[in-house]
Amino acid sequence: MSERKFAYGRDKVGGCKCPATTAGYNPSNGNSSTPVAEEYDSIVVKIISDKKAVPTVEEEKAKEAWLKAIEKMAQKYGKESFNYKTGVDVAEELGWM
Repeated sequence: MSERKFAYGRDKVGGCKCPATTAGYNPSNGNSSTPVAEEYDSIVVKIISDKKAVPTVEEEKAKEAWLKAIEKMAQKYGKESFNYKTGVDVAEELGWM
C-alpha cells in the first residue's frame, strides 16, 4: 500500500482529499457520493485512536473505512442504488477493488 493519506470529515484538509474527492466526486454538493462519504467519515472516527489529530488518515485505514461504507450502502439502499455504485466507482478509481 502506498503512503497516501486521505481526509475525513471534510472534502479536503491541507493537501489531503477524502476518497470521493480524490476520485473526482464532490460530496459537498449532495450528489450520489455524499451518503457513502458521510458513512466513511463516521467509520474512520470509530477505527482511529487519536480523534483530536489532524483529520487525515493513512491509506490502509481509509480503504478499510471506505469499503465498510460501501457495504453499509448496499445494506441500506441495495447494490443497484446510485450511492452503492458511486462508492464502488470511487474504490475502483483508487485501486481498492
